Amino acid sequence: VLNAGLGDGFVSAADLASYISPDRLALAYRTEHLLGVLTGQFFTDSGALVDTVPKDMAKRFEALLPTGPAGLIKSVAVDPAAQGQGAASTLIAQACAALMDMGSRTLVSIGWTDEDECHIEGALRRSGFTARGDINDFWYRDSVIHGYACPTCGFGCRCTARIFAR
Repeated sequence: VLNAGLGDGFVSAADLASYISPDRLALAYRTEHLLGVLTGQFFTDSGALVDTVPKDMAKRFEALLPTGPAGLIKSVAVDPAAQGQGAASTLIAQACAALMDMGSRTLVSIGWTDEDECHIEGALRRSGFTARGDINDFWYRDSVIHGYACPTCGFGCRCTARIFAR
């Protein structure tokens, strides 16, 4: 589900295993089979969150963030057959509650925006997030260095990052 929704190689098995940690979370939405997955992380301050984004984008990203303890909804992917049925909204609501319980004062998410739309925007807005700004080619250098393929652009992702906060 993660590779299909986010691009091959964006989230490795080792990355997913790292979410077994007190400051991270991995949630699954399932009925008879896995329909959606979300990863998130708590940061004691927004500076630590900035340190996780591509280095060439850090200053632009930081300018769009509130300060203080922050929770990041990092990756949300839903099986195409289950899209539009509330899986993403359910996962986001559960993640928001868990990240707030960890001590977050602000919640942040980055939506990949291609030529058509920002695919996660509706679910984030329904959960109280607002768009803070866009950063073009946010993932380009990082996708080339780490070799992951965007489901829209392929290798060398040219999608825009839409920064959301609540």
